[in-house]
Amino acid sequence: MRLARRAGVLIALASVLALAVAPGASAAGRCGAHAWCDATLPADQRAELLVRALTLPEKQELLWGDEQFDVPGGRERHTGTNHGIPRLDVPPLYLSDGPVGPRQGAGATAMPAPLGLAAAFDPALAARAGALVAAEAKAKGNDLVYAPTVNLMRTPRGGRTFEGYGEDPFLAGRTAVGWINGAQATGVIASVKHFAVNNQETERMSINAEIDERTLRELYLPQFEAAVKEGPRRLGDVRLPQGQRPVRVRERAPAERDPQRRVGLSGHRPRGLPGRARHGRLAAQRP
Repeated sequence: MRLARRAGVLIALASVLALAVAPGASAAGRCGAHAWCDATLPADQRAELLVRALTLPEKQELLWGDEQFDVPGGRERHTGTNHGIPRLDVPPLYLSDGPVGPRQGAGATAMPAPLGLAAAFDPALAARAGALVAAEAKAKGNDLVYAPTVNLMRTPRGGRTFEGYGEDPFLAGRTAVGWINGAQATGVIASVKHFAVNNQETERMSINAEIDERTLRELYLPQFEAAVKEGPRRLGDVRLPQGQRPVRVRERAPAERDPQRRVGLSGHRPRGLPGRARHGRLAAQRP
C-alpha cells in the first residue's frame, strides 16, 4: 500500500513537472530554480527529487483536485483545477472541457458536432479541429482539454453520442489520432475519453456493463489503443476501465485489471470520477 501511494505521487509529480517546462498555457517561469526544474533530467528523476521535499499533506494535495464545483463550466472557470504547491513552485494545473470547444463562456468557437467531423473521413481535418480547440483552451489558461471522445455509438439515443465519432472503431481511431496530433502540437494535453464501454448517460455512474473479451478488444478498445500508440509520443491523458465499475469481462478477470498494459499506455490517467465532488482527481505520468 505504501509503495502504491508513493507511485501515485511520483506519477502525479511527473505530469506537473512536465507542464512546468512544456509550452502550455503560461509555461514561462512556472517552475522556479529548483533542482527538479531542470528540464534536461528525465521526468521520473525530477519527480524523485521533488517528492523528497514534499510533506505528506502536500503529496496528498497533488493527488486531488481543487474547485471541483466548477465542473459545469462558465466564464473564467476551469472544469478542473489543481493549485499545485506554491511553497515549492509546483505550478497549478488547469483543465477544460471539451470535444466541441472550451466550456468557459464567451470567446470560444462553437465547433460542429464531432460526429459530423468523423463523417468527413479526414484525419487532417480532425487535426485542424483539435488544434483550434486546444489553442482556444490554451488562450483561456488551460493545460489540458478533455477531448476527444472515442466511445462508440451503440444507440442513437445516447445522451453524448454527438461527442464521439460514430459506430466504427477504425474510423473513431483514425479521427482521434488526427485530433490529438493537432491538439498537442499547441502544447496542450489531450484527454482521450471516456471510460471504455461507457455508451450511455443513464445511470452512467453505477451501470455494470458485461462484455466478452473478444468484443472488448475488437470494438471498444482499438480506438483507445490507436490514440496511445499512434498519437504523439507524449499522449496526455486516457480514461480506461479502472478498479471498479463500469466494465466486467465475462469468463475472464475484470477488464480493468491491466488496461494500461493492454493498450501500451505510458501517459496521463485520471482516477475515477464517480461524481462531481471528485472531479479533477488525478494520477498522472508523462514520459
